[in-house]
Amino acid sequence: MNFYLIKAAYLCNMSIYDSNKIFMTEVVVTEDGSPTLWIEEYSEPYHSLHGAVQEAMHVFIHTGLGSIASARQTIHILEVGFGTGLNALLTWDYAQLHKLPVSYTGTDPFLPPPSLLKGLNYPVYCRSPYAEQAYAKILSSFDGSRVIKIDELFSLQVIQEDFRKISYPDESYDCVFFDAFRPEIVPELWEKQAMQFLYNALSRGGILVTYSTKGQVRRNLSACGFLVEKVPGPPGKREITLARK
Repeated sequence: MNFYLIKAAYLCNMSIYDSNKIFMTEVVVTEDGSPTLWIEEYSEPYHSLHGAVQEAMHVFIHTGLGSIASARQTIHILEVGFGTGLNALLTWDYAQLHKLPVSYTGTDPFLPPPSLLKGLNYPVYCRSPYAEQAYAKILSSFDGSRVIKIDELFSLQVIQEDFRKISYPDESYDCVFFDAFRPEIVPELWEKQAMQFLYNALSRGGILVTYSTKGQVRRNLSACGFLVEKVPGPPGKREITLARK
């Protein structure tokens, strides 16, 4: 594992842990050459060490967004675990390439400081022009106070809160990107009651996609009413979960 010589400490008011914590992070280069953040306290990366961008593209863009895009004129996406904003940026890129209007809501009770994220240089992985400006606008949305219009196709709101404490209008989203930390670290976010919030927020025919195929996670999704299937995963992970309402 190769580490950049960059470290940062930031104070997070983590409602899921009911305490203030200081997290030490390192920037680590994953196997596809793209960077991610490593949380030392939990020995946990924000993205797959097999490839941060590779995983995000496979799980959330191709499997998630790609599965629903042709059936909607406008896509409403909810992301749980907004983190570095990588999934949002790649979705913005997809929207530009396919001329697809997207309304994107991200939730995360603890967000890394934008000053740290700027150094990850994620815009170089986009094919659309103006990716650097788009990512800067994405990072500027971290105050959560309003919806930001990135451009004529893409609007974004980032809510710095535990997703279970947010009121969602029923059937208001077409796709959920569930990118929370692993069930072993935050099991409460993967419980049936938590998944029920997301089932209710999804429109009929909507989907939830996540990297986890843990048996209890799939059973919790099924208990909420989802039709759950395993689909092929990215390099380094045989399968991921796709759940349909």
